[in-house]
Amino acid sequence: MAYKENKPFDQAVRTLSSALFKRGRALAWLTLIISLSITAYGWYSIKDSIDKEAKEKFDLQTNEISNSIIKRMRDYEQVLRGCLGLFNASDEVTRKEWENYVNSLEINESYPGILGMGFSKVIKNVDKEKHTNQIRKEGFPNYKIWPEGIREIYTSIIYLEPFNEKNQRAFGYDMFSEPIRRKAMETARDYGKVSVSGKVTLVQEFGEIIQAGFLMYLPLYDKKMLATTPKESEKALIGYVYSPFRMNDLMEGILIDQFKYIELEIFDDRKISNENLMYTSQVKSNSDNFERNFFKKYKSININGRDWALRLTSLPGFEAVTDRQKPLIILILGIVVSSLLFIIARNLGNIFIINKKLEQLLELTAEGIYGIDNRRRCTFINDSGAKMLGYEPEECLQKNMHELIHHHKENGEIYPFYDCPILESMEIKKGLSADSEVYWRKDGTCFPVEYSSYPIIDNGETAGAVIAFNDITERKKAFEQIESSLKEKEVLLREIHHRVKNNLQIISSMLNLQTNYITDKKSLAIFEESRNRVRSMALIHEKLYQNESLSSLNIRDYVIELVNNLMRSYRTDNRINSEINISDIFINTDTAIPLGLIINELVSNSLKYAFPDERRGKITVSLIKFIGEKFQMIISDDGIGLPENFDMKSTNTLGLQLVSSLVIQLDGEIILTNQTGTKFEINFKGLNLKSSKNKSA
Repeated sequence: MAYKENKPFDQAVRTLSSALFKRGRALAWLTLIISLSITAYGWYSIKDSIDKEAKEKFDLQTNEISNSIIKRMRDYEQVLRGCLGLFNASDEVTRKEWENYVNSLEINESYPGILGMGFSKVIKNVDKEKHTNQIRKEGFPNYKIWPEGIREIYTSIIYLEPFNEKNQRAFGYDMFSEPIRRKAMETARDYGKVSVSGKVTLVQEFGEIIQAGFLMYLPLYDKKMLATTPKESEKALIGYVYSPFRMNDLMEGILIDQFKYIELEIFDDRKISNENLMYTSQVKSNSDNFERNFFKKYKSININGRDWALRLTSLPGFEAVTDRQKPLIILILGIVVSSLLFIIARNLGNIFIINKKLEQLLELTAEGIYGIDNRRRCTFINDSGAKMLGYEPEECLQKNMHELIHHHKENGEIYPFYDCPILESMEIKKGLSADSEVYWRKDGTCFPVEYSSYPIIDNGETAGAVIAFNDITERKKAFEQIESSLKEKEVLLREIHHRVKNNLQIISSMLNLQTNYITDKKSLAIFEESRNRVRSMALIHEKLYQNESLSSLNIRDYVIELVNNLMRSYRTDNRINSEINISDIFINTDTAIPLGLIINELVSNSLKYAFPDERRGKITVSLIKFIGEKFQMIISDDGIGLPENFDMKSTNTLGLQLVSSLVIQLDGEIILTNQTGTKFEINFKGLNLKSSKNKSA
């Protein structure tokens, strides 16, 4: 490799290196001892301060956690009191009034963790049958109080909103029959205040993931009776407004993600045991490693008369965000820096060996590499680069490389240096690459190159650049051959689509000619339907032939033309209109063909049967894209609709059987709505689909 020599500088470096090698060993050890002493002092002084700050932060966050739980439970208590107020404000609250009130609370959004708001009515044994019959007359023929058995009183759940599938499992449940629930209900009854149960499994729970739960009760008394003593309260009791809670959902709604570095475990009744564990914030509890964590704390809180024990443990992430590792980091960094200073002092003489190895590495690479200063003059060039350019390395040194090898473009036009990417990379101080330019050899010929320019920055200023380049003549030839081959295949594929379209049109024309010799109306209809199916497939190949892309087509343009063809085929005379609501969605042929046949069949059915006796109407086709490449296609009309007892699964018509098969082919489902007209809703997965700006027709 040739490079620009600087003999005074090289001599100075050699002299300094020799002096340090002779005397530097003692200085290096002294530097190491002083640096390590300073590091040890810093580590000891910072450690105590960090520990105190971390403990204060842990205490603050654990108090915030317990206060957040208490505050949220008070909010839920007020919601329960609002429900009690609804009963006290009127003589009777109907099921519909209860539903409307609970819906107005929007508990799913505003009060996460509550499964619902319910009312449990007290029923004496003698009134059980009468009560059961009354609820059944309200539209619940299977209603019963459960579990079975003869008891003095029952507390059946009769209202529970939202009345979804999960909450319907609790309908009619006698909560007084279960000891833990009964204890909380009796406390609420006797003292006229909110009471919280112990840990239970809610009757709504089912499946693999079962959460611990609890219930909050508030008694409802007869307004005409006194309830100042436990006995009076028992006589005046009408029922309970209550809320069931799932512990995991409740805590996630309270804590969200703000305390992710502290593990929270909640135990019922202050007893720390797996049996009493109601909640843990970790998927895999760290309780086994509790003693090994840096911070730990126990707290007890009272939720409406029920004691909960909180066990809070700092996780490894807490120590990271609280700088718990800072003293150790300082110690490690101090040792590292001390070691580096020691190594630098001991090995400055190795700089020249490293330089020699770098020079050898540059010579071994097949890539051309040269350097320039800020005046574009060559400071070094390796043998590979000089050989590609036809020069000896010494011929390039101190020469303006732009004027030497980059002076003209491939077409012979002068290449101004201020347009050169190499100069631009030096000005913006960022690396740039180019692969569409040429370098000029010493003999006056040029060759295509790919090069990258990397600026050399010294104290914020550009001192020069290093350029790496390759001769890409063979690569360009290979690319041109591949491009030519792809064009030939594209022409061939376009011709195939054209021929398939022509063949399908010939089949359609033959079917059309055949209809001239058919007098049977049923046979004639079959031929026309077959012709329309062939046309729908031919239209796809016609669109692909006309489209720039041969693998996909714009489904919107295709559907508009397909529907218009069908309108003309059935001679609607403008009494039936069409509305197409589809975005510009591009779809591959594997999906387009079955989708087109489905549209053909369903729109044809509407045109044939939905508007008898010259009736006017409209047919609508829409396609909507959802998240996750899922699509919904709706084909509807405002005609007379299908027969009342029509079942698509048992139909024997060829068209609808074909539709069902095609929907299965698209891995989808079809839903039929037969009210004001007919509506087919088809949900399917969109494979290889891409969408552009939405438009509607």
